[in-house]
Amino acid sequence: MWKALFQGRDDEARAALQVAEAGLATDKVHRIARGLCESNAALMTALLAGDTAAFNDALKTLRAKAFEKTYRQSSSGENPDGYMDLEGLALASFARRRGMKVETDSVYLPLNILVD
Repeated sequence: MWKALFQGRDDEARAALQVAEAGLATDKVHRIARGLCESNAALMTALLAGDTAAFNDALKTLRAKAFEKTYRQSSSGENPDGYMDLEGLALASFARRRGMKVETDSVYLPLNILVD
């Protein structure tokens, strides 16, 4: 799904997003991973639409909260993977490359480390 988006194949990415959203409608997604999956779907939808406001909203509300919840529940804060949301930063970087002005105040998404 992301590969198609990153390679500029937006129609293929939209089709993959529909499949992913259908999967989220089932109970097959683990409850801890569900938040990250839902935030990824919202971020991809915003990227495909070129909607900066929706992207920033999803990044600030859905992604940051889901990331924090995922790592707090799964590792009690001891997992270094939970110190910084690398996937979220990659998506923010990609959004910038698509001309979006990305903003967030999450400690897990230090946008100042991204190169423009």
